[in-house]
Amino acid sequence: MSLVLAALILAWINRNQWFIADEWSFLTDRSIRPTGDALNIFAGHNEHWSATVVLGYRVLFKLFGVRTYAPYLVVLFAFHLTLCHFLWRLLLRVGTQAWTAVAAIAIFAVTGAGGWENLTWAFQWQLFGPLLFGVGALLLIRTTGTQRNDVIAAGLLVLAVATSGTGITATAVVALALLLRQRFHALVFVIGPAALAYSAWFLLVGRTEPTPWYVQPFSTAVQSIPAYVWRGLTDAVDLSTGLAGVGAIVIIGITIFAVRQAQPRQEPWPLVLAPAAGAVFFLALTTLKRSGFGLDSAGSSRYIYLIVVLLLPLATLAFDHITLKRKLRPIILALLTAALLVTQVSTLHSEANKQAGQEQLDKRRFLATAELSQRSTPFLVTIPEPVYSWTVSNEKLEILLKDGDLPGNVNLSPSDFLDARLWTQIALGDVPMVEGPPPLITSFESVELTPDGPECVIASPKSPAPKITLRFPQPSSLSLQNPLGGTLVVTAKNEKGRASRPLVIPAGPQQVLSVAWPAQALTITLPFSSPTRLCGVLPPPK
Repeated sequence: MSLVLAALILAWINRNQWFIADEWSFLTDRSIRPTGDALNIFAGHNEHWSATVVLGYRVLFKLFGVRTYAPYLVVLFAFHLTLCHFLWRLLLRVGTQAWTAVAAIAIFAVTGAGGWENLTWAFQWQLFGPLLFGVGALLLIRTTGTQRNDVIAAGLLVLAVATSGTGITATAVVALALLLRQRFHALVFVIGPAALAYSAWFLLVGRTEPTPWYVQPFSTAVQSIPAYVWRGLTDAVDLSTGLAGVGAIVIIGITIFAVRQAQPRQEPWPLVLAPAAGAVFFLALTTLKRSGFGLDSAGSSRYIYLIVVLLLPLATLAFDHITLKRKLRPIILALLTAALLVTQVSTLHSEANKQAGQEQLDKRRFLATAELSQRSTPFLVTIPEPVYSWTVSNEKLEILLKDGDLPGNVNLSPSDFLDARLWTQIALGDVPMVEGPPPLITSFESVELTPDGPECVIASPKSPAPKITLRFPQPSSLSLQNPLGGTLVVTAKNEKGRASRPLVIPAGPQQVLSVAWPAQALTITLPFSSPTRLCGVLPPPK
């Protein structure tokens, strides 16, 4: 019942989500049977082997295109809620009290303070999906083992390593559990297929792929492991609970509990200690590949989700050990659960809304760009969203529109088309990309204009936010030069709408602003730091 309620909460909170970032690569650049520049299911993604994700996205794209995000979220929720169920069963198996297990899973099912990223972005089952397969394998392997269970567990681990690098951790956790149970023969049978599959992929594909810019030298990354692991563990507690500073206390506390109480070779401790060790192992591996992003990245929400999964068996046993004989235990558990549920849901709702805001902006810009492509519009920039969805080009959007794969139920406003024009038909660079008659300065604000040669003026700011508005009778270009540089804000307006975008002008050298459509009112907010010289413009009429 609690998982059904969690599903409804997740569906409502994520009702405005859309495609963003990495998943576009799986929608437009991948193919089961690739042709041209398309990548196959074996090509890595940010150093991950993600064959299962490619297959999943290709099936969904074939059925739904990008007309709706709902089916993609259904897959995400199915993975997450199934993991919740498996985790609940694991907690009960290791001896966690029933109500403690229910409370822990209820909180985790709507985890927002720690793992919001994995519950608002459909692509993230790529990251945590291997833990679903890994926990499933833990539930299957027994102290003595049966051939059928071991076969299924081995298959789950192959799926884990073929989903993302998190599969290495999932496989290591199961391997450690088997070692602690002294099932040495089962290691070859259960772990061997996954190890062989991943090794083959890495030798044939993975090791040949270019190293991302953020990967530090091996020796530097190794030195960062202790700090990165500690930061990841403590942030997982701090951010999951919303209580800054308690992470160190909790991590030290459950470590002391494990040292004093655990008997590694006796049940249920292999199923408790193996995942806990997996949390440390995962963060250590992540240090080698992601520490270039800085120490703060250890506490990113996507990683916290994984750490919580791996620490939960040990943490719930420690909680029961402390509270089990206390008369106020039911009240403590109820109050703690209620407080954490409020924290999780409110944070999840807030973060989902922030992400949806950017995604809806991207959605409207992409649709408007696709529509403009049908009008033989000259584009100066090939990527309409270079920050969050850098793999989506104007050409790909045009193909999606022609194939009927884009949403058809969105009413685009004039402001949406102006926004698309600002991101695809304006360019700032060293040379003009459009030739035409000079634009006319129609008005200016908080700035003093001084003639400086033919078709040139110096704009000296008089107060913050100095503005110049120009009219382009035809597509054209103008040059700008500012000795200190800064940020320009270009705003396009017409009688029905307006839109803005920032552009960074470097200090010193002349830059050329090219505009590929007859903009009737283009307002440029100039840097306040120093005067800007504009050339290729007509002065305002006297």
